Amino acid sequence: AGYGGRAVVALAAGRKYVGVDPHPNAEEAFSALKECTAGDLTFYNLPFEEVQLGSLRADLILTSPPYFSVERYSNNPTQSWVRYPTFDLWVDRFLKVLLSKSFNHLKDGGVMLLNVSDSYLNKMLIPLVQTSLDVAQSVGFVHEQTLGMLLGSFGRRRKEEPVLVLRKNGGECVVPFIPVLKGPLRREVYSSTTVSEEE
Repeated sequence: AGYGGRAVVALAAGRKYVGVDPHPNAEEAFSALKECTAGDLTFYNLPFEEVQLGSLRADLILTSPPYFSVERYSNNPTQSWVRYPTFDLWVDRFLKVLLSKSFNHLKDGGVMLLNVSDSYLNKMLIPLVQTSLDVAQSVGFVHEQTLGMLLGSFGRRRKEEPVLVLRKNGGECVVPFIPVLKGPLRREVYSSTTVSEEE
């Protein structure tokens, strides 16, 4: 759910909004947002892998998942980059679950807008766009087009990020079962950063 911008727009348009975000400060922020808007807002302060959304069926899912460990919103053990310290593990245990659950919670004909961008971490390419497309198509999504989201202009250079337009044309998929690790976590991320639950 991020910082709430998408929720504000959805509520201002008179739509129902359901958001999920594990950040430890998000619960307070979304509670305040719900109070001041009095809109139809449901918020889950959980990792997406763990949240149970029941029979929810959405018309539209819009998300921008963390770019593996390029975007680090906190060192909290609920963060996907802390839980899954290698790119392959992150894809298998976070991205596949995100896309599978999203597919199943969309109505037939519903659309998922996925904002992802290739990034570099320690001079290593993180191929998020093609990886996301491959996983999305493997769970049943049809890739209709890729939009460019304008981030701004820097000098004469226009900066955009891809937004994948993915459609569900019926069916359900199997959501991978991911055992949730318990107890203190200690992860090595590219052998350069150590994160522990105590931090």
